[in-house]
Amino acid sequence: MTGRGPGLPGPLEDWVRRAVEASRLPLREREEVARELRAHFEDGLAAGRSVDELIARFGDPLEAAHGIRAARVDGPDARARRWKRRMTMSGGEIVRELRRAARTLIREPGFALVVILTLALGVGANTAVFSVLDAVLLESLPYPEADRLVRVYDVWPDDPGELNDYLRSPTVTAMQEWDEVFTGMAALYTYRELGADLTGGDVPERVVKSRVSAGYFDVLGVRPMLGRTFRPEESWHGDETDESYDGAPVAILGYPLWQRLYGGDPDVVGRTLELDGESHEIVGVLPRGFEDPLEGGSTPDLWVPANLTPSRWNNWGNHYLTGIARLRPGLTIEAAQMRTDALNARLSEVEPENSEWNLALRPLQADVVGERRAKLLWILAAAVALILVSTCLNIANLVFARSLGRDRDIALRGALGSSRPRLLGHLLSESALLAGVGSAVGLVLGILGVRGLLALAPDALPAVATPGMSLRVFGFSLATAIGALLAFGLAPALRLAGTPAADVLRGGGRTGTESSGLRRMRDGLVVAQIAVAVVLVTGSAFLLRSFLELQGVDVGIDDRGVLTAEVHLPDTRYPDGASRDRFQREFHAAIAGIPGVETAGATSWLPVNGRYHWWGFAWIPNWDGVWDDVDETWIGTDVRVVTGDWFDAVDLEVVRGEPWYEPDPDGERVVWVSEELTRLPELDGADPLGQLVAVGNETRRIVGVVEDAPFDPQGSVSAVTYIPHTQFADNRNWA
Repeated sequence: MTGRGPGLPGPLEDWVRRAVEASRLPLREREEVARELRAHFEDGLAAGRSVDELIARFGDPLEAAHGIRAARVDGPDARARRWKRRMTMSGGEIVRELRRAARTLIREPGFALVVILTLALGVGANTAVFSVLDAVLLESLPYPEADRLVRVYDVWPDDPGELNDYLRSPTVTAMQEWDEVFTGMAALYTYRELGADLTGGDVPERVVKSRVSAGYFDVLGVRPMLGRTFRPEESWHGDETDESYDGAPVAILGYPLWQRLYGGDPDVVGRTLELDGESHEIVGVLPRGFEDPLEGGSTPDLWVPANLTPSRWNNWGNHYLTGIARLRPGLTIEAAQMRTDALNARLSEVEPENSEWNLALRPLQADVVGERRAKLLWILAAAVALILVSTCLNIANLVFARSLGRDRDIALRGALGSSRPRLLGHLLSESALLAGVGSAVGLVLGILGVRGLLALAPDALPAVATPGMSLRVFGFSLATAIGALLAFGLAPALRLAGTPAADVLRGGGRTGTESSGLRRMRDGLVVAQIAVAVVLVTGSAFLLRSFLELQGVDVGIDDRGVLTAEVHLPDTRYPDGASRDRFQREFHAAIAGIPGVETAGATSWLPVNGRYHWWGFAWIPNWDGVWDDVDETWIGTDVRVVTGDWFDAVDLEVVRGEPWYEPDPDGERVVWVSEELTRLPELDGADPLGQLVAVGNETRRIVGVVEDAPFDPQGSVSAVTYIPHTQFADNRNWA
């Protein structure tokens, strides 16, 4: 029994002899154990391991003998004690296993690096997407009791699903009294982004301002860090005949502007600053980090009161405000909607002009996120989850392939007395290290990835959503790491830990053959990997196709070499249409004179920027001069005020009628229309050229037809009327 095996060095044969004799097993079992040990050492020598390394792997032969005997002998009293000892691992044993695993992985840096980087990419993508998902969909808006905040819309009674973005000032005023529904109601001017010039300092500075009604910050639950918010009398003026009133000359500063202009001076309240040449008293400073949930453009630098006093502009027909309200505590959105419907019907009895519209309440969280954005985020989350599954399958195949060469090593540990839990711990220690390091790197990649994406596309998420490392995101990453560990580490470990030692050591790993169970496991991993890959490839193909189609949309505008800038004229220096028109002419002439500039023009709203200025339009070929006769024929069109060589600058062609020209300010009122407008059924196929229409509260004659321009990135077009600035500069200061 103790004779040397062929080619086995003396020290190894001596180790086998001493371990087997010390085990005090029956003779037959000693011979079996000796064959298993010799087979293992022969494989180790063939793999290039030294004699000392092989002996050090299993330590003192006398201690190994105790393990062999414990594994082979089944005394009735000792069985329970051995079972308890073998089924558990002490803290020291866990640390030793992890150290051993670390040394093993250091000796195989290529394998470790591939697994860590592969897992890091999968975990990083999932962490990045989940942090966005958490901030946008799972986390509440950053306001007190945000679930009570609602957005208020006007809706057509015949089409309650079609929301009108803008409310009317009288509606907002009336809703202030609906205490049985709301604890607060306010409005924000979002019809277009407003700019202002700080003109009081040495160098004028352009800032973004926002107009909000009194009570706006109170509805949000935001308290200023200094000063106060706006008072009711600063939005609702007592004299309804005063058409010049435009809100009280007071302002609330945002935290960044306060720091930049005043260095954080706590005594800033009560001081004045000049906006477009008009002095405004600073009455408050908002806290750091405040984000307006309803601002769709740039973050405002300061806020001024919106004028909601009934006037020529604040009437039942002018939709230009965004409404926000806070529900009474305990009132559901459904109950609030029923009460709002009843109150609105009562209002229509008093104000017949209100009867054309109903009101709709929508949770602010859902409104800010948007249904389309929410769907895209869930789709993206599903896509990166599949990527993680594919990642784990790839790693599982790597671990599985590597484990095939370790069967005899694991089998010998089992023969020496290691229980299945201990073998699982031994096998999972390497996977745990890989999962831990890979997930840690993935967590860092996820955080950096979110920051990079937001830097590339800062408007992709709502301003109030700030993805970051929260406890929920950390928990998700930890769960992802554990899931990855189980996915790619457990199956190979169970296979090896459950394989009888004798089956392996007697030749299963030396003859090159494999069992049917092994083949099924290997084939199962391959099939799963292929299935996930097919899903990913198919989904990627659809996404790529959609992306290419989006890239290939012909919006009809040649923007190569076209530069844009906003020009805002202070009313104090340009108080009337004549002065504004004169500036535009001189300004465009100066721009056109710059070397390299071919054309210069202006418009009140750029193409592809969405809908803006949707005004009433009426087809009145048989005009009799009576406006009441036009009431039943009003439709809507997008209005654009243009001047200079605007059409040439963006390569829009006048396809019929008069080419663009600057008409006499005091001459006949004229207008150009888009091709889409000529297709309206109200025209009944008539030739629009030379016909009278009502637009902008006056009659105009159509003198030209312009090719369609898109109002969104998908190339959608609408009916547009182009009004010359020379004949419309008196209407307002067009930026």
